[in-house]
Amino acid sequence: MKFTKTLLVAALLVTGAIHASAETLTFEGFSSMSSVPNGYGGLNWSNFSVNSPTSTSGYLNGIVSGTSVAYNSWANPASISSTTAFTLNSGFFTGAWNDGLTIHVTGTGASNYSADILVNTASPTNYVFNWTGLTAVNFSSSGGTPAGYSGSGTHFAMDNLTINVAAVPEPETYALLLAGLGIIGAAARRRKSA
Repeated sequence: MKFTKTLLVAALLVTGAIHASAETLTFEGFSSMSSVPNGYGGLNWSNFSVNSPTSTSGYLNGIVSGTSVAYNSWANPASISSTTAFTLNSGFFTGAWNDGLTIHVTGTGASNYSADILVNTASPTNYVFNWTGLTAVNFSSSGGTPAGYSGSGTHFAMDNLTINVAAVPEPETYALLLAGLGIIGAAARRRKSA
């Protein structure tokens, strides 16, 4: 019984040392119209910028939390990527200027994924992906009709993007992992000699 408890404690130490962290990216704390910086949420960002809108548009209507959203700069394709596999759980998407805008999303990695999200400017659409083992996700937008705001184009707003990125172990994590393995080894030796 004591051996079983020892193994359980060691297993908890080992599994606790290796985990993935869930994070909701709200795009707060950046200057409006600045690029989303690489490293935000553990990802690399290409052609995504931050908007903190003050005038009525799909950008303002697309805010789910805080005061900012991300958007595809110049209405061009944009992407997120990582050298470490990640999961894209969900996100909120809104047309910035066009109603009936289509956002085409593709994910690559251990598996390939694809989705088309139809959005409007009036309110955000929550889309649940649950795509796992990703190394890159690409976003492109097209179509729709102008909703009557002062701007135009196939830009989309994105907020509260929820992802899981595998945690990069820190030295303390390796120490916990080694301690757990040491406990398992010591318990096995004691049990064998008994």
